[in-house]
Amino acid sequence: MKSVVLVGRPNAGKSSVYNALTGGAARVGNYPGVTVSALQAEVVSPDGERVTVVDLPGVYTLRAEAESETDEAIARQYLATQAESADSVLVMVIDATQLEHGLRLFRELPVSEAPVMVLL
Repeated sequence: MKSVVLVGRPNAGKSSVYNALTGGAARVGNYPGVTVSALQAEVVSPDGERVTVVDLPGVYTLRAEAESETDEAIARQYLATQAESADSVLVMVIDATQLEHGLRLFRELPVSEAPVMVLL
């Protein structure tokens, strides 16, 4: 099954995009740390294909060690193990008022077969 994986810095709008795509009610807030685990929902695309939408916790960097069970570690681990497939699309959600920080994180995305899209 194809998947859309939302990744970005804390408070960039990932959960708002997730809610818009899935009709979900993921908690959103104007502060970091609201999403602390990977949220998933299945949607049906306009052409009838089933797609999983994944909302990852926000990360400031992908370079840190992912040894603990922090929300950032969960996101890094997911990207390292499950988002590398060509059936996945990584959507980097960037707050346009923090463009420099978001693009810095974008450059850290692992090289994989998965296409990447930037959403401001």
